[in-house]
Amino acid sequence: LWVGVNFARALATVWKKPLIPVNHLEGHIYASWLMPQSDKYPQFPLLALIVSGGHTELVLVKNHRQYKKLGETRDDAAGEAFDKVARMLGLGYPGGPEISRLAQKGEAWSIAFPRPMIDSSDFDFSFSGLKTAVFYHLKGVGLPLGSPTPKEQDVAASFEQQVFDSRVNEC
Repeated sequence: LWVGVNFARALATVWKKPLIPVNHLEGHIYASWLMPQSDKYPQFPLLALIVSGGHTELVLVKNHRQYKKLGETRDDAAGEAFDKVARMLGLGYPGGPEISRLAQKGEAWSIAFPRPMIDSSDFDFSFSGLKTAVFYHLKGVGLPLGSPTPKEQDVAASFEQQVFDSRVNEC
């Protein structure tokens, strides 16, 4: 984002045009209007789950540009947790697609990782404890990192399932 902002500033200066700031999280919400699955657009009010890089937020969108944040990550966002777990497994960046690819060959319920904040009374998210549980599991079973063994496939599938469950159960 920082590189993009500086590039936009430079273009605005060179072309003598105003620079109009845009909230990139708002852009994630409106992206659903760009390619609707049918000829119908989202109707208000709606619930938006933003899962993007360092952000995990649950937002009530009452109308255009009328938002109420219902919950957000307290520590690592989902994307950050995916990247860190992928690194533990010796996978590439970004971690989400890499873990998903590996998880397709694993058993999602084979490892009882914690389900982050599943019983919380608010709508916040936390993925740091789940990430730590994966670390200690890998350390405890002594997996050789970076090779797609069945055990690593199960780690990826179980991790992915718990992240998914925590987000779906919030909504």
